[in-house]
Amino acid sequence: MSLNSETSIVKSSLVFEFKLRGFMTEKFNIDKSFEDELEKEYKNSLHHFSDAELIGIFPEAIPYLKRKLGYRKKQHKQLALEVLVDLSKVYCRDYKNGKEDLARWFGEEVVKVFKGDDLEKLKKEIDKLKFLLYPPKQLPNHIAPQIIERAKAVPFDSLLKLNRAGFAICPFHQEKSPSLHIQKLKNIAYCFGCGWSGDTIKFLMASNSLTFRDAVARLT
Repeated sequence: MSLNSETSIVKSSLVFEFKLRGFMTEKFNIDKSFEDELEKEYKNSLHHFSDAELIGIFPEAIPYLKRKLGYRKKQHKQLALEVLVDLSKVYCRDYKNGKEDLARWFGEEVVKVFKGDDLEKLKKEIDKLKFLLYPPKQLPNHIAPQIIERAKAVPFDSLLKLNRAGFAICPFHQEKSPSLHIQKLKNIAYCFGCGWSGDTIKFLMASNSLTFRDAVARLT
């Protein structure tokens, strides 16, 4: 079977799955807990496509991603200039009453909150788009550090169903109440029930009995 034929089959399969799920949701009034369990089993049964695999399946997205990369670069450049101007105002201002250090610290924090975080988000999105469009070349039996970092950056909520407090059912011991807590800022997990902790790579290795290389490949 040719690559084009395989790609067409995968596309058709994905479209059919989404339509079927929509039909089931509309036609049947299923108990919420049972529905959640079905959805969990359904997700576990699916092949989790990496970003690179999805681009291989949908090459039509490449021109769009290139345009998006160019747009995000312009946004990042403009915002970086605004941050520079704002910080220069903070540092050049003539402070009185001998409270220069406190006032400058406060000014830096204001710039960080209102623009610094957005600048960091844009930088991460640009790095992700660059990685997708121009992936680093790998040596045999070697995983590039950028790829490992990308795998660790995959959000836990794409692997687990979290409640509003950021807890999920721990797969490493039996429990009824969620005790696996996700620290979203660091993207690491800790279970208050069994003590397990780790990043997304370690989680996938433990929950799916994968090697380090296979877990990284699954996440990227």
